[in-house]
Amino acid sequence: MDDLQLLRGMRNEVGSAPQATLARGREKVMAKVTQPSPIEAKRANAAQGTIGSIRIRRRILLASAAAALAGALVASDVLNLGGAAPVTAHAAALLNHAADSTLAMSDPPVGEGQYLKLDMAESTTISSEGGLAWSARSTSQLFVPHDRGGEWVMNIGPLEPSEYYGTTTKEKVHEYYAALGLPTPAEPGRQMRGPAGQFLFSENSLSFANLSPQKAAAIPKEPTALLEWIKTEIHGTDDSAWSFIAEQLATGVVPAEWRAALYRAAAIVPGATITEQQAILDGLTGTAIGRTENGVRTDVILDPKSGLFIGMRVVNETGNSTIPAGTTTAWTAVKTTITNDAPDGRYPRD
Repeated sequence: MDDLQLLRGMRNEVGSAPQATLARGREKVMAKVTQPSPIEAKRANAAQGTIGSIRIRRRILLASAAAALAGALVASDVLNLGGAAPVTAHAAALLNHAADSTLAMSDPPVGEGQYLKLDMAESTTISSEGGLAWSARSTSQLFVPHDRGGEWVMNIGPLEPSEYYGTTTKEKVHEYYAALGLPTPAEPGRQMRGPAGQFLFSENSLSFANLSPQKAAAIPKEPTALLEWIKTEIHGTDDSAWSFIAEQLATGVVPAEWRAALYRAAAIVPGATITEQQAILDGLTGTAIGRTENGVRTDVILDPKSGLFIGMRVVNETGNSTIPAGTTTAWTAVKTTITNDAPDGRYPRD
């Protein structure tokens, strides 16, 4: 398979979530770019400046119980989890708001013949072995029908360079693409369609967006039990579990009962703290809750008043010879609405 064929097919390969899929596809197109995995390797990639990406969403409401919890613990501002790194009380309370509010609000009602529409924006950082580093941005729209077993449609916009780091220039990036025999941007826009969103989920991947009734019945919802189940299932650590939960929430299509369960599991992951009170993502402002490991921080961003899940980002806190410290190497934001129509042929179809 040549690079162009790989480019055309790369959005059909699936990881634990759509955002991981897109990231891995880009890496395969870029023969000189280091390859990540969807969870722990993604964090290593962020530290190196290689490709990473993500997706997000959901809803929350200010709950009196969570407010009381925050007030009761404000003196120390931490919850001690059996000797592990502490979770700040405010971070845990905000995540528990999200769970309470998600169950109270449930999902937006999608009527017969209507679609849940997710408008998604993402930015990804790419670097080459030759020392080039740049950010690229894309947008996409996912249409999920009233009957989730029906045909899903996803329009994926082109991935276009948006920012250059160090000595990297637009001209050098064009030369890099040309040397690989690829056009610029490396990802042209295209459309995917399929029953039950099968183009987003592989048979072997774990996604809370498309659990079978049998699988759902076997997964515990109690926070501690769910967190341990996730770590066992992904063969991971607290760090990879945090990233996994964030990626699941970021898909925008996890049902309310499982979003709530994932929020509560995230609330007890050791090391989670409020990292920024006024974090801006795709024009929206919220509070960032994050966890840092090996110099790379994964944040989820919530509206502290409404509990709206605004987005997710990966931040390289230490930097390297190409990527400055504090650079957001990947982010995704999702806005959800209801629409009466799904697109037909805006982009070439897979």
